[in-house]
Amino acid sequence: MPPPTDPRTIQQRQKAVQDIYSRLLRQDLTAIALTGIAGVGKSTLAALIYRYAEEQRRAGSGIFTAESLWLNVDSSVTMADLAGNLF
Repeated sequence: MPPPTDPRTIQQRQKAVQDIYSRLLRQDLTAIALTGIAGVGKSTLAALIYRYAEEQRRAGSGIFTAESLWLNVDSSVTMADLAGNLF
């Protein structure tokens, strides 16, 4: 499960979320990497994008038809681990 995104405690960053989501829709783009030092909010931003994508899908207004998938990836995760979760 993604980290919490409760608007009472988490800044929603709507402009950033919508900008990144619109980039995910581009056909010439296959991935987006969120980078930065620990604690700056990369996972929280990813969770906000995840939630936004799910809201769009459920409303029928997004292009994604399958439910979003959340994977926790750290230095111990291998490509084989990722492939096993995806396929």
